[in-house]
Amino acid sequence: MIGLGGWHLVAVTYDSSNGNAEPMFYVDGVRVGSSHYLLTSDPTNNPEDDGPQTLLFGNASGGTTRTFDGLIDEVRVSTTIRSPQWLATTHASQSDPAGFIGVGPEEDTR
Repeated sequence: MIGLGGWHLVAVTYDSSNGNAEPMFYVDGVRVGSSHYLLTSDPTNNPEDDGPQTLLFGNASGGTTRTFDGLIDEVRVSTTIRSPQWLATTHASQSDPAGFIGVGPEEDTR
């Protein structure tokens, strides 16, 4: 799924307004699945208070058993659910900026 030696956009989206929603996982703008196989029960739309928790990237809380062995860059957290198209565009614009947009000569608007 994710190869070694390259940069990838990894994203997770979740619609908390839908009690039956599952987190959706994307790599480079392509959906790679949901967390259904990870869940022990269906979402209840009653999230637990995570205010006293520390937000961690690259490891599990309270341990070192799941340490990510690599580089993590530009972590973003948003209350907006990004579409697969938005994620794919973000990946394209950052992985190949020259191929994503072309710049031509200045236009004369007189």
